[in-house]
Amino acid sequence: MHTHRLLASAAAAVIVIVGLPACAAVTANPITLTIGTQDNDDTHVAGEIKHFADLVDTASGGSITITPVWRAAGDVSRWDQVVAQQVIDGELDLGMVPTRAWDALGVTSLRALNAPFVVTSDAALVGATADEIQDPMLEGLESAGIVGLDIFPESLRHPSGFAEPALGLDSYQDAVVRAPYSATTEAMLASFGATLDDGTPDPQVHNIQETSYLRAAGPTVTANVTFFGKFDVLVVGSDIWNGLNDEQRRVLRQASDETQKWARDHLPTDQEHAQEYCERGGRLALAQQDDVDALIAASAPVLDELAEDDVTATSITALRALAPAGPLPPVSCADTSETAVDITGTWEFTTTQEDLIAGGVTDPTQVQQEAATFRYRFTENAWAYDAVAEYDLAQPRRTGTLKVVGSRVTIFWSGQASDSTSMDAEILPDGTLQFTNIVDADPVYQKASEVKFGLRPWSPVEG
Repeated sequence: MHTHRLLASAAAAVIVIVGLPACAAVTANPITLTIGTQDNDDTHVAGEIKHFADLVDTASGGSITITPVWRAAGDVSRWDQVVAQQVIDGELDLGMVPTRAWDALGVTSLRALNAPFVVTSDAALVGATADEIQDPMLEGLESAGIVGLDIFPESLRHPSGFAEPALGLDSYQDAVVRAPYSATTEAMLASFGATLDDGTPDPQVHNIQETSYLRAAGPTVTANVTFFGKFDVLVVGSDIWNGLNDEQRRVLRQASDETQKWARDHLPTDQEHAQEYCERGGRLALAQQDDVDALIAASAPVLDELAEDDVTATSITALRALAPAGPLPPVSCADTSETAVDITGTWEFTTTQEDLIAGGVTDPTQVQQEAATFRYRFTENAWAYDAVAEYDLAQPRRTGTLKVVGSRVTIFWSGQASDSTSMDAEILPDGTLQFTNIVDADPVYQKASEVKFGLRPWSPVEG
């Protein structure tokens, strides 16, 4: 990913369904239901939505079509709450919304899921979605005019430090922590002495990121500090739900149940997520147990306040009865088999539209968005850039992870290991940085990457 890689329902119809695996009779009045999410179409959540849509299509004999709306909120603050509100308002028929979002909309029953230091293991992440635990939490959505079908496990959440690892309370004093908005998360961070900000991860703005391994923008994740788990809830607007007939509702419920089981079966472990983070150049740090204990103690008043609600208190007790945190991951996942070329520092270069066109780039968007003066900052295992151009850039500032093995440098553009550009690096006698043998994992961007990284050497910037 480079600088630019970024319906109301019809009337209810009568359908006959024998069972979810079998095809139902095709109704004379097929309906289409939208389902919104803030995720892109290539994430774990997207896989759940697609699986759900396929099951609904099969069970209804094609009479119910589920149409995903990716990044439904657009580029706004508090995006989770925006998607949730779209379902409440009927702009979306269904939604796959993180459970953390609902506390800001007056729903208190889901707060146990991102209560500080309650869900801290893979077993607890999956076990939290058992019917006997999730059903009382789902009932609370009724107050917002929402029907909750099922809760889906996604990932455990850790701190990722930008300039340095986030370890004990000292790391959080007066820090700005990048996190998706949640009143519960905000209260936890405030108990550490930190402030929540939900802007695009930026080391010039944020000290720490609250994140999963797959979405970590910082170079180091503290592996043995697990704030809570991230969960998503599949919801339907009450008016939409009440407008469906019994068989249509049964199809949606059974498809949701089957998708939840599928999601559990296909969920990578936290250790597997950590390994993928390592493969794209990330590092793991471990906090001292005294530091972990201090974070837990600091956030205890938040937990006490949450437990004043009976449903939340019961849910916290049930979640704590699940398995405790598993064994700690390794302290480092660096590949030290070869001496790495040292490209740390700040480098600048300019790419023009003429350069890109001459290099074989034909996509007008790429020609416009990749033509800029870039200033890249490399550390041992992270990168950041600022870009200035004649046109407004979709992403004038970005961060990510970096892996250097020998002379081979791989820049990871997102949380996916396959979304990357790799190349050989050499520091020339005049001190400039030359990249050769450039390979973009996405062939669509190959020509642009060859021009951007390889057309001319990058100049060092002092200071």
